[in-house]
Amino acid sequence: MKVTNVANGRSLVVRVNDRGTFGWTPSVPKCLDLTDGAYSRLGGVLDPDSGHIVVKEEIVK
Repeated sequence: MKVTNVANGRSLVVRVNDRGTFGWTPSVPKCLDLTDGAYSRLGGVLDPDSGHIVVKEEIVK
């Protein structure tokens, strides 16, 4: 999956390990748990008080 930080445009291709069957709806956003390295490369700051970024996802084959 290609994830792109909507705030700065940085993107990264990541592998998703699905750990459950969760229904997705537009009103309930998904939560991706990224490694510290992937999070940093997308522009996230490793600070417990600011540990979320908004991304858009795209399936790549």
